[in-house]
Amino acid sequence: MSNNSIYYVASVDISDFGTYYVKVTSANGCGEIISDNIVIKPISIIDHSDPFFRIISVIPNPVSKDATVHFILSQNGDATISLMDLNGRDLGILHTGHYSEGEHTLLISDKLSSVSSGAYFLLLESRGRKATLKININR
Repeated sequence: MSNNSIYYVASVDISDFGTYYVKVTSANGCGEIISDNIVIKPISIIDHSDPFFRIISVIPNPVSKDATVHFILSQNGDATISLMDLNGRDLGILHTGHYSEGEHTLLISDKLSSVSSGAYFLLLESRGRKATLKININR
């Protein structure tokens, strides 16, 4: 049986990439099912190792209405903050602007009014770099 489902994982280490299969054995050991190959590969490399390029926090989290994003940039430049679902789909840009090096605060409440309750990722992009932070929205 072939299953073409795609599952995204929030955190995968480079050592996790490769080809796997799933083997399910019945409790009494009488039968087993082996899946097709499962390939784990990156769709985007996000480096969280730089403490001077990241989303510091979203307050409050979970978000119900008003939310403030605190982020830090290691260099001057254009920055974009977007919202993604847990499958990595882009749900839209929340803000784009030019920022100096250092810490910044951004109110994003009006941009989240049409988003359903659930878990999401904020994506910060600047000068070819990316950083994420998981947020929860409760309506």
